[in-house]
Amino acid sequence: MAVKSIRFMNTLSACASSRVASVASGRRSRLYAFTIFAAVMSLFLASLEDARAQDAKRGEHAFRKCLLCHVLDPNATNLIAPPLHNVIGRRAAIVPGFAYSEIMTLAREKGLIWNADALYYFLDKPEDFMPGTYMAFAGLEEQERKDVIAYLTKITDAYNAQQKSPAVPFGAPKSMAPIKVEPKAPSPSLANGKAKSPPAPPRP
Repeated sequence: MAVKSIRFMNTLSACASSRVASVASGRRSRLYAFTIFAAVMSLFLASLEDARAQDAKRGEHAFRKCLLCHVLDPNATNLIAPPLHNVIGRRAAIVPGFAYSEIMTLAREKGLIWNADALYYFLDKPEDFMPGTYMAFAGLEEQERKDVIAYLTKITDAYNAQQKSPAVPFGAPKSMAPIKVEPKAPSPSLANGKAKSPPAPPRP
């Protein structure tokens, strides 16, 4: 009976040890899997950022189709269509100096904002998206639209950052510092408030 009890206890101890080892091994496996997942996600996010940059680069090339009417210079004059230097997030039909179509004016009154989604559908076929618009443009392919929007987002972000931090034209040199002028001491002849008369000419 004692021998059976000892064997039972040994078996129970072995099972417990095996269970503990199994739990520890499971924890190590989960930790290893989590580490691998985190590394893969880091690589994915880095590649996604590179892909966005690449989209903007392709968008700069695709944007050439828009240069027939639009520009990116906010100071340009004699324009055919509104400049697009800050179009992302801009309300529709608010640039002064342009005669907008009735449908575009209505879109402004309804609160249309040129975000990525609105531009994506508008640039597909502008006249289908907004019947009556003055923008006579055949449209862009899906990938071209994504690339152009990425490019315009980059341009808008750069412009907004520049507006928040205006550049100082130059720093004043030290030679331009204010010069202190010391007051002159009053003449002795005027010390008492009376001016001396000039000496009389000698008599012949």
